[in-house]
Amino acid sequence: MIAEPAKHDIQTIEDYTLFSLERSRDGLAMLAADAEACASALTAETGEYANRSLMGLMHHLRDFEVFEFEMRSMLQLDSTTIRDDHGSLAEAEEGLRRSCNRVVDALDRGDTKAIVSALRNGIVPAVGRVRDLLPEVSRLVFDKYVGPEPNDG
Repeated sequence: MIAEPAKHDIQTIEDYTLFSLERSRDGLAMLAADAEACASALTAETGEYANRSLMGLMHHLRDFEVFEFEMRSMLQLDSTTIRDDHGSLAEAEEGLRRSCNRVVDALDRGDTKAIVSALRNGIVPAVGRVRDLLPEVSRLVFDKYVGPEPNDG
């Protein structure tokens, strides 16, 4: 049974945005776990289950990319400036796009080993990088829209 989420005092769109970003960390961790599980299913040659898992995973990745792009656009955030010691959000997004394209190319070729490799060595770490950068996104949103003296730049 899924536990009921904790109550939060959400009174503004900014509060909701910060709450959504925090919840996205959990969602991205689950997405990375799903990618690993899908790779394991493909390796175990579980046939139809692995194919359904892969199709679902790719839909979730697409949905996340659309959500993330829309949020950045709405909040006017530049992904090249959102960074930590390991790189920028723009680089993480590009890595995720490349990995998704590798999966699609491998599907076209019917190359299960390449799909598994793209999942484990591309998608899982790329999703992890985006997840690692979410606190920076939250900090920027707070500074720009919520903090004591929000700024427009």
